[in-house]
Amino acid sequence: VTLLAERILGEEAKTMTEGNRALVMNHVILIYGAYTQLGAADEPLGSEWWLLALGSTRRYLHLPDCEPSNSVPSGSVYCNRVLATPNPRGASREPSFKWQVQLVDKP
Repeated sequence: VTLLAERILGEEAKTMTEGNRALVMNHVILIYGAYTQLGAADEPLGSEWWLLALGSTRRYLHLPDCEPSNSVPSGSVYCNRVLATPNPRGASREPSFKWQVQLVDKP
């Protein structure tokens, strides 16, 4: 995960706490999973770019090359957000997390 963090975040990875770095890398892994699922659908992908925005981190990831960019790419970009919902089975259980993905023209 450290090498991935350095590749995606560059020098910023060195200034982040281990917990924050792990959170960002977790999102990168989830983005790749969502990208793979979208690619398996019958419809063509709308973009190869995804926005990674967590806290002060804001990068655009070109997934086929695993290349980050600080600049907004031309064309559409996938954006995501995590939605936490309470577990209907009772307060003693953990909440469920769902991802919402949107293809936007101006992120």
